[in-house]
Amino acid sequence: FAPAWIEERKDIESQFELARTTLVRAWRLYRADGTSPNAAAWERNVAEFRSKVGELRQRVHVYNLKAPATIFHKRQLDAEALIEDIKTGSTS
Repeated sequence: FAPAWIEERKDIESQFELARTTLVRAWRLYRADGTSPNAAAWERNVAEFRSKVGELRQRVHVYNLKAPATIFHKRQLDAEALIEDIKTGSTS
């Protein structure tokens, strides 16, 4: 058994990884260039990712308040930087 704040961190990380993996798969599938019919599907996936990251940002804020020391704090997620990393292939 782990303290609640550790379990919260694990859940945040797992939810983020799921959202990131979904967006990476969408990018590989749609390769949105703005002109293809798949551009709308890509934008829908991006909107869902931004929404999920927004929720996770709030959870990270609460988690950081619960963590017993700043060494355990999580950095806030930046949806736009993550999307750019996916599009440029900086992450796999």
